[in-house]
Amino acid sequence: MLQIPTELALLTRLGTISLDSNFIVNTIPSEIFGISSLRNLTLDGNELRRGSIPTTVGQATGLQTLRLAGNRFSGTIPTQLNRLTNLQVLSLANNTAIEGRIPTEFGNFRNLESLSLAQTEIRANVPSEYGRLTRLRELNISHTLVGGALPTDFGRLTRLETIDFTGSRFRQAFPAFLGSLTGLTMLMLGNNTISGTIPTELANLRNLKILDLHSNELTGLLPTELGRLTILGTFTNHELAFFCFFSINCARSLCSLSHANEMCVQHFSIVWQKTSPSGETHCCLALFPRKSATSEIGT
Repeated sequence: MLQIPTELALLTRLGTISLDSNFIVNTIPSEIFGISSLRNLTLDGNELRRGSIPTTVGQATGLQTLRLAGNRFSGTIPTQLNRLTNLQVLSLANNTAIEGRIPTEFGNFRNLESLSLAQTEIRANVPSEYGRLTRLRELNISHTLVGGALPTDFGRLTRLETIDFTGSRFRQAFPAFLGSLTGLTMLMLGNNTISGTIPTELANLRNLKILDLHSNELTGLLPTELGRLTILGTFTNHELAFFCFFSINCARSLCSLSHANEMCVQHFSIVWQKTSPSGETHCCLALFPRKSATSEIGT
């Protein structure tokens, strides 16, 4: 077992400390946060513990990266961390004993590009102040107690590329304003309590590759407009309360229906070809786990 030596603080020009995936124990020496030149601190995947994240973290105001994921910190996130307004990357994920309200003050981190609080016990609604994080590209608050309804200010975060809210406590009608986040490549909303129909606005997400909506309370028809998502490769949507017609083009965009490609969507079975009342040819998708990639769609 190792400990972080306090003597590192003597290296007054030190800009980066990366000690992830070791067996470092106890806590972070307060002297480390006093290194004025320190910009990046990465300690993921260790055995750091002994209570909360040290309050002396607030001294390291020049930090741009702070990664403390996969340790054993507990208690609430110290308010002193709110002083780190130069942060670009912040990860406190997989510290399952961190608790308390999701900090509103993180909305002041105007340079933040990546925020992960996944697999912690933080709670409350996502603050509307997070709508100020216009440089944010990655947001992961999966498997937490955060929930309620997303603030509409989220529609401003047009640089977002990945959202993972899987297994949290969101309870609302499907937020159509997510369709304005045109940079999204991954949208993970599974295992929440999202209700209503899937909005046609999702068809605006032309860069989307992964869409996961499993285990919610969605009803109605899948919008045929999703056929515009020509690079969508995974659509996980089991346990939903609908059965629908889908255009052939939409189905192809979902699962590359060439005989040479076995990467069909895992939670759909493509059952048969059928004609809609309007005369268009559709394939009918039954929403239950697929045992084999059965397809009867004509070319």
